Amino acid sequence: MKYHGLIRARKATMGGLAIKLDPYIFQQLVDREDLPVVHGIKGIFTKNHIYLVVHDGMTFFTKVRDPLPGIRVRVEVDELTSYVQL
Repeated sequence: MKYHGLIRARKATMGGLAIKLDPYIFQQLVDREDLPVVHGIKGIFTKNHIYLVVHDGMTFFTKVRDPLPGIRVRVEVDELTSYVQL
Protein backbone atom coordinates (compact mmCIF):
# COMPACT_ATOMS: atom_id res chain seq x y z
CA MET A 1 0.00 0.00 0.00
CA LYS A 2 1.44 3.39 -0.98
CA TYR A 3 0.63 6.52 1.00
CA HIS A 4 0.17 9.92 -0.58
CA GLY A 5 0.03 13.30 1.10
CA LEU A 6 0.98 14.44 4.55
CA ILE A 7 -1.17 14.67 7.66
CA ARG A 8 -0.31 17.38 10.20
CA ALA A 9 -1.04 16.82 13.87
CA ARG A 10 -0.71 19.42 16.60
CA LYS A 11 0.22 16.96 19.34
CA ALA A 12 0.98 13.28 19.79
CA THR A 13 1.69 11.46 23.03
CA MET A 14 3.55 8.20 23.13
CA GLY A 15 3.49 5.73 26.00
CA GLY A 16 4.01 2.07 26.71
CA LEU A 17 6.50 -0.18 25.01
CA ALA A 18 8.77 1.58 22.52
CA ILE A 19 11.62 -0.25 20.81
CA LYS A 20 14.56 1.90 19.75
CA LEU A 21 16.24 0.90 16.50
CA ASP A 22 19.44 1.98 14.85
CA PRO A 23 18.55 4.44 12.03
CA TYR A 24 19.77 2.01 9.36
CA ILE A 25 17.64 -0.87 10.73
CA PHE A 26 14.65 1.49 11.08
CA GLN A 27 15.04 2.49 7.42
CA GLN A 28 15.14 -1.17 6.38
CA LEU A 29 11.97 -1.96 8.36
CA VAL A 30 10.10 0.97 6.82
CA ASP A 31 11.26 0.10 3.31
CA ARG A 32 10.50 -3.62 3.64
CA GLU A 33 7.03 -3.22 5.16
CA ASP A 34 6.05 0.12 3.54
CA LEU A 35 4.85 1.45 6.89
CA PRO A 36 3.37 4.91 7.52
CA VAL A 37 5.93 6.99 9.41
CA VAL A 38 5.22 9.58 12.12
CA HIS A 39 7.84 12.33 12.50
CA GLY A 40 8.34 14.89 15.23
CA ILE A 41 11.13 16.99 16.68
CA LYS A 42 12.02 16.92 20.38
CA GLY A 43 14.42 18.99 22.37
CA ILE A 44 14.87 22.52 23.61
CA PHE A 45 18.53 23.20 22.95
CA THR A 46 19.45 20.14 20.89
CA LYS A 47 16.81 19.23 18.34
CA ASN A 48 16.39 15.53 17.58
CA HIS A 49 14.26 14.05 14.84
CA ILE A 50 12.07 11.22 16.15
CA TYR A 51 10.61 8.76 13.64
CA LEU A 52 7.95 6.26 14.76
CA VAL A 53 6.13 3.33 13.17
CA VAL A 54 3.76 0.72 14.52
CA HIS A 55 4.29 -2.80 13.20
CA ASP A 56 2.57 -5.95 14.49
CA GLY A 57 1.29 -4.02 17.51
CA MET A 58 4.72 -2.79 18.58
CA THR A 59 6.04 0.76 18.35
CA PHE A 60 9.48 1.16 16.82
CA PHE A 61 11.37 4.43 16.77
CA THR A 62 14.68 5.98 15.95
CA LYS A 63 16.20 9.26 17.08
CA VAL A 64 18.68 11.21 14.95
CA ARG A 65 20.13 14.74 14.83
CA ASP A 66 19.62 15.20 11.08
CA PRO A 67 16.57 14.17 9.02
CA LEU A 68 16.72 10.66 7.58
CA PRO A 69 17.05 10.71 3.81
CA GLY A 70 14.56 8.66 1.87
CA ILE A 71 11.94 8.37 4.64
CA ARG A 72 8.46 9.24 3.44
CA VAL A 73 6.72 10.83 6.40
CA ARG A 74 2.96 10.25 6.57
CA VAL A 75 2.20 12.22 9.77
CA GLU A 76 4.11 15.33 10.87
CA VAL A 77 3.62 16.14 14.57
CA ASP A 78 4.20 19.66 15.87
CA GLU A 79 4.52 18.60 19.54
CA LEU A 80 5.69 15.11 20.41
CA THR A 81 5.54 14.07 24.05
CA SER A 82 6.21 10.69 25.61
CA TYR A 83 5.82 8.82 28.85
CA VAL A 84 9.00 6.93 28.00
CA GLN A 85 12.43 8.45 27.59
CA LEU A 86 13.25 8.74 23.91
